Amino acid sequence: MNVDTYLEFLRFALNDDRVVPDSLVNINWQALLRFAKEQAIVGIYARRILFDNDKLNDCKWLGNRPNEDNVMDWMGEVAKLRKRNHLLFEKSADIAHRFNNDGFDCCILKGQGNALHYPMPELRTSGDIDIWA
Repeated sequence: MNVDTYLEFLRFALNDDRVVPDSLVNINWQALLRFAKEQAIVGIYARRILFDNDKLNDCKWLGNRPNEDNVMDWMGEVAKLRKRNHLLFEKSADIAHRFNNDGFDCCILKGQGNALHYPMPELRTSGDIDIWA
């Protein structure tokens, strides 16, 4: 595993103005997925790899396009992220309504509260629900 390569690709994934890094030719897509899962950043990479990949298509992935199995593995992880976020958005709303019905003003904080500021909120790696009452 070459962490420097993964971090360079992460910088590219986070910044729409960055050029495609030359290190793309060395990326092992399965190993990158393992790294992304370990670091809870699958959605950041997936956004660039699967959904917003115009620059990657323009440079023809520098000859290192993920194969069909790689894409299916990434899509599976994205499906898990979307499912978990959908559940947590519903639970957050339910909890906030319960607090309000019991007479408490409240606000969903941090992760789920800030998710709407993400380019693709459904790809954010979620955790617990933080609420201020």
